[in-house]
Amino acid sequence: IPAVGLFLINKPETKTYLGFTQYVSMPIGEYENSKSLNFGSNRWSFKSELGFSQGFDFGERWAGKGWNMDLGIAVELYTDNNDYTVSSLSQEKDPMWTLDAHLSKDITKDAFLSLDYNFHKGGETSVEGIDMKDETENHQLQLTAGYNLFPGYQLLIQYRTTLSEENGAATDRFGLRFMYAW
Repeated sequence: IPAVGLFLINKPETKTYLGFTQYVSMPIGEYENSKSLNFGSNRWSFKSELGFSQGFDFGERWAGKGWNMDLGIAVELYTDNNDYTVSSLSQEKDPMWTLDAHLSKDITKDAFLSLDYNFHKGGETSVEGIDMKDETENHQLQLTAGYNLFPGYQLLIQYRTTLSEENGAATDRFGLRFMYAW
């Protein structure tokens, strides 16, 4: 999934950032129309994402410095899969919209806590013009604790719960992630 991003606003002095990222998913995975499960999707997708971040301080009386608010909105567009099932039917997919909001607090220079909200809506498919009634709409809440072990190494612990779900599974999920960024 190649991506390119750029900062529209990049003001470290005010902790204000606005960025745009364009992702392109290419149909290069293995796809066989006779299989119900494939690693490839036999279609292109294009995800445009706009992200805003603002750091702020409440003052020492009200929880101090090191607060950050992040907002992201994205839309993913899909081309048609013209080889869907063994009958080579045409499958279309509506755009998928995403909204993410995060409120985080730096506990130390290496540790933070975050309260996260995620919303997804759209993605209804149709086959040969017949709607599959599978549009997704979900709301999720997540708590995250993160720690930067060394420069470039981060450990995240997360708990996510589904507040409401349409056409999907309501879940409670615990996650542990170790990341290296270079």
